[in-house]
Amino acid sequence: KVEWEVPMPGLPRALDGLSVLHLSDLHLAPCFDRRFFEAVIDEAADWPCDLVAFTGDLVDHDDAADWIVPLFSRLRGRLGAFAILGNHDLAHGPDRLRDLLVEAGFTDLEGGWATVESAGARIALGGTSFPWGPALPTDERPRADFQVLLSHVPDQFYWAERAGFDLMLSG
Repeated sequence: KVEWEVPMPGLPRALDGLSVLHLSDLHLAPCFDRRFFEAVIDEAADWPCDLVAFTGDLVDHDDAADWIVPLFSRLRGRLGAFAILGNHDLAHGPDRLRDLLVEAGFTDLEGGWATVESAGARIALGGTSFPWGPALPTDERPRADFQVLLSHVPDQFYWAERAGFDLMLSG
C-alpha cells in the first residue's frame, strides 16, 4: 500500500485533491490462496477514492476468473471504476474477463473512452493494452479539462505525452 501525492501543473482547481486507486498485475491464480487476493482487495477497498483504475494482467489461470466479480465488486470510486486488460489475460478468454469486470461494476476502457465530471470539471479516461489490444483512437477523444490514459505497459509514455495526456497510469 503506497500513497503518493503528485503535483499536476495545469490541473483544474476543481480537481485539486482528486484521488485515484490504481491496481495492476494481480495475476489471479489458484497457486496463491484466494484469501491473499481478498486481503489485497479489502485493503484497497478501505481507501476512499474518486477513481479506481485497473491496468491489466488480471488472471494467470482460467479457474481464477470466478474470483473477479466477488473481489472487484468491492472496489468503488466516487466517480467510477475503469479497467483494461493485459497480455497475460489474452490466454484466458479476454471477452469473458471484460464481461466479468463490467459485472463487478467497472467500465471497460479497452481501446475506448469514458468521461466523468467532478465539481464542474470533466475528466476523459482512455484505455489501451496496445500492442496486444486495440490502440486508443485519439481522434475520438472527448473534450475534457483533464485527460487520463490507462495503459498496460509504460512503453506508451512518449506517445501519451505527444498525444497530450495529463496523466498516464500503467502496470
